[in-house]
Amino acid sequence: MNNRRVILVAAAALVAGILACGGALAEPTATPVPPTSTPFPTVTPAPTVTPVPTDPPADAGGSTSGVGSIEVINETNFNLCFLYVTQDYSTGWGPDQLEDDIIAPGETFTLTNIPIGTYDVMITDCNDARVNALFDAQVDGDKIWTIAEATLEVINESSLSICEFNVEPTSADTWGANQLGGTTLEPGEIVSYTLAEGLWDLRAIPCDTSISPVTEFGLDMDGDKTWTLSDQ
Repeated sequence: MNNRRVILVAAAALVAGILACGGALAEPTATPVPPTSTPFPTVTPAPTVTPVPTDPPADAGGSTSGVGSIEVINETNFNLCFLYVTQDYSTGWGPDQLEDDIIAPGETFTLTNIPIGTYDVMITDCNDARVNALFDAQVDGDKIWTIAEATLEVINESSLSICEFNVEPTSADTWGANQLGGTTLEPGEIVSYTLAEGLWDLRAIPCDTSISPVTEFGLDMDGDKTWTLSDQ
């Protein structure tokens, strides 16, 4: 019994000592649990539809870009100095497309970005004398125009004096200038002209206007040619 008292007294004394020191029995602290973040839902992107490419419609002449070009190849032995391109030469040939350039023998020049259409085209030498021309030429893509020279020899074996001689590309719709100038081609005389290879129309007009002109259409100047005038 005495031992029990001693234990109780000792316990009471321990409690009293703790209180005397101002202490209190500390409550256990809770360990904080970090909040769990809720992930945002993942959005699956819709599949991308790749459009099927379509070919652009072709122009009537075969171009898909709306423009064409003319490449001029000089196979003559002289310089080509002026190039004219117009939709109607009767209203004027317009500006020189070569500007300050020349196309020397063996060289080429390409005129680009020509809108699709029909054109009159003329190339001249450095004296601005016509070498060749195309009329109502369809530009519907990339065109090559080769200028090669040929010689036309006109022989007057007739008994008539010739006062006018015309030579025009077959594609021309009118006769041009008198190639004799102010002279005449008398019986037995010969004149020569340098032309570009291609098709040409010829006309000789006698000084006697009661006599019909002599003509030839579509003469193929694929080399040097002779055109003879006679009484037959």
